[in-house]
Amino acid sequence: MPVVNPKAFILALEAATQSVSEDLEAICRSIGVTQDLPEAEDPLRFQRLIEALFNAFPLKKDPSYVDQFMMDCWPRLRLLMPGDIANLPEEVVADFLRGHLKRVIANQKAHHKINLHSAVNHSKKEWYSFGEDFIYDTFPMSTDLIDQRNLDFPLHEAAKQMKSILGMFEVGDESLVDSISWRK
Repeated sequence: MPVVNPKAFILALEAATQSVSEDLEAICRSIGVTQDLPEAEDPLRFQRLIEALFNAFPLKKDPSYVDQFMMDCWPRLRLLMPGDIANLPEEVVADFLRGHLKRVIANQKAHHKINLHSAVNHSKKEWYSFGEDFIYDTFPMSTDLIDQRNLDFPLHEAAKQMKSILGMFEVGDESLVDSISWRK
């Protein structure tokens, strides 16, 4: 039986991170994100590649800027999306983004005490952050999730929450939820 020691674990983790970093760099280059990419030896390469990828699609947290985002970013961002989302008409994506931003802004103003994960007041941030702002959209998710975020993410409800999000998208005659086989 193999023994895993701390050094072997760290080496494996470093190798996995390096491999994922190479994939991230390839993704960045494929969509034209080449400015300020870190060197292969950079100890913060993974983090900097994630930031470069996320910062390549800036979206002001204001529904009136969605049309500009659709012109500037959607053609490249759609290349990274699953086919069912990438092939949606642009008007549908733009309408979803406008509604999403309106819900996020309203919920951040109404639930400003939820910001336990960061000292920044998210309702006053100018730019949308998927990692911090998406959770404030209560359309596909129940409002219970916002309250449960303060107590840690309810992993026992993760599949149910993901199904509710995916249920918004249709593939042919069935919802995306029905086209995925779920493990229990």
